[in-house]
Amino acid sequence: MTNICQSHTILAGFDLPSKGFLKIMNKLFLTMLIIGSSTFTNVQEVKAEDSSKFTAIAGYADEILIRGLSYGGDSFLTGINGKFPVKGITVNAGAYHLLASEEDTQSHFHIGAGKDWSKGGLTINTGAGISSHQIADPAIDSSVALGGTIKITEDPLGISKWVTPSVSLWKDIDYGFTGVTWGVAKTWDINLLSKDWKVTPSLKWGVGDEYDYTQIALGISTDLTVWGTTIMPELKVTHLDNDVDIPALQANSQTSVWAGFKYTF
Repeated sequence: MTNICQSHTILAGFDLPSKGFLKIMNKLFLTMLIIGSSTFTNVQEVKAEDSSKFTAIAGYADEILIRGLSYGGDSFLTGINGKFPVKGITVNAGAYHLLASEEDTQSHFHIGAGKDWSKGGLTINTGAGISSHQIADPAIDSSVALGGTIKITEDPLGISKWVTPSVSLWKDIDYGFTGVTWGVAKTWDINLLSKDWKVTPSLKWGVGDEYDYTQIALGISTDLTVWGTTIMPELKVTHLDNDVDIPALQANSQTSVWAGFKYTF
């Protein structure tokens, strides 16, 4: 789903990027979106292959976190995501809804596409997409955002055996925020108490033209069979800090929890 200060920077020793740096990031961002747009044009003409998968999610969301911003929550959330392999690419789409009081109700929609590229022992995954977040709270604007991500999934040096590095470029069209997020994450398979567990630590550092953020998370999940159906209970704890100047989106060393389950079919 869902996936840490009111100072000029989040991490000591780092300053906000220069205007020249942001111009370079914007050019790279637009290039990635052009690639993503070409992908969307192609996939509209063909049907999904047989290996398509859907994942339903349900659970309690303490906070909804999007690009380092805290949108509130404290309610039950349901959603569904789908992946459709099509002619060498993977189209993904999904939505979720927070079942809260009228003012706190939120809905999120996204669609995107990704592709793996391999050469000389190096494998990268590229993706681009568009999302829409709708919220009833008058203190927060509903928004549409564009984004693109590059991940290194295999490399000759073996770094990807320990972490999966990534870089994402994003733009919130309604708020006008533009930024870049560097991240590292890795899922480890651990056998404990006669169960196989997936443990995923992650770190994200975002630098934008209006705010910075640091986000640290730890997720734990396992398979559970209930009445012949296999579901995946999961727990995720996230620590977020940002320096955005919009009070409703601020997170000052905030710790939040997601507890729910997934069902893939």
